[in-house]
Amino acid sequence: MTDRSSRVVVEVDSGSDTEARAEAAASLQEELLNYQAIEDVTSLEASNVPADAKAIPLVIGAILVKVAEAAIPALVAGIHNWLNRQGEGSVKVTIGGDSFELTHATVEERATLLVAFLQAHSQP
Repeated sequence: MTDRSSRVVVEVDSGSDTEARAEAAASLQEELLNYQAIEDVTSLEASNVPADAKAIPLVIGAILVKVAEAAIPALVAGIHNWLNRQGEGSVKVTIGGDSFELTHATVEERATLLVAFLQAHSQP
């Protein structure tokens, strides 16, 4: 049996400066490409928005990640670790119609949110 793939939208916001958002997204994109479970990471454009996405605004700093469903926890943990190293900013992750945003929270608060979100999206 093969593992199904999911398309995950990740929006990076590191302030109102569009150049800073673009640089932060490029940094995260480069890091995610090093993960073995990641099938593809691309800049989000109108042509590659997932069909099941609910009104995702196309903003500078958004990337689309194609990943095996079983690897979503590793992806989210990687995003969480990357954000912690940045020291500021936020990341919004959308899987299907569900989203969560990591922003202005302590590391412990982010971890609690991640556990709850991943439990809701874990395979049966």
